[in-house]
Amino acid sequence: MNPYELMLLHDPALGDDKIAHSIAKVEEKIKNFGGTIRRTEKWGAKRLATPFKKHKKISQAYYTLIFIEAPTELPPKLLPILKVTEEILRYAIYSSTKEDLEGAMQPVAVAAPTEASTAAPVPHKKEDEAFTVDFSKLEEKGEEIGQP
Repeated sequence: MNPYELMLLHDPALGDDKIAHSIAKVEEKIKNFGGTIRRTEKWGAKRLATPFKKHKKISQAYYTLIFIEAPTELPPKLLPILKVTEEILRYAIYSSTKEDLEGAMQPVAVAAPTEASTAAPVPHKKEDEAFTVDFSKLEEKGEEIGQP
């Protein structure tokens, strides 16, 4: 079994229900082809960096990242299904590493602020504060070469 990451982009105009249904269908296909879903991250609607040629009016997409552990035969079988699914604007399957997959299996924890993170910022070095430019010498050099 190899680790993979599947990125899906949906049109946010579909609504949460249709997007969730589309993601569920893709997850079901992955399981039918012998893969296991380790984690699904729904990133929500994000602005696109560049517009799609086919969908010029869409400026945002709903991003979903699915961490998969599957045999090597899964990506070639899954790509044609993703291609004909109308709800999915774009898709990509990336080969991942075991460390990424193990990280995906760990629960996400939010650390509480510590004293070090709330402490005052470190002051700059003395050399940084004393940095100045003396333009008088520059003007003298300009007069020597004949510039005003």
